[in-house]
Amino acid sequence: MPGEYAKSIITEKQLWQDVAEVLAFTVHMMIYRDEHLVSKTSYSIIRAKLIEYMKKREVSDLSRTGIVAYIQETTHLSRSLIYNIISQLAEGGYIKTSNGKLIEIAKPLPKNF
Repeated sequence: MPGEYAKSIITEKQLWQDVAEVLAFTVHMMIYRDEHLVSKTSYSIIRAKLIEYMKKREVSDLSRTGIVAYIQETTHLSRSLIYNIISQLAEGGYIKTSNGKLIEIAKPLPKNF
């Protein structure tokens, strides 16, 4: 559909707020994706994935997905590296896990590892 025609329909139907919401969501997702693609350290990637997991857990059922599997499915990181960082965060009291599932982020995760 030509742009001018789309603009006229959007204006006529007063849909600019809806357009703005869709654009805002799209920009948010692009920024989120770029932040993960340019992460410089393995820890920063894992940190972001832990936060993402907790947010997704609030809105969807991740009861069958362990945190290590979740991180490994969505990154290029090795299982042993993920386990190492997860276990150190748990030992430091930053996160709580049970049966491989992330239960909570107990205190703010450090920016650097």
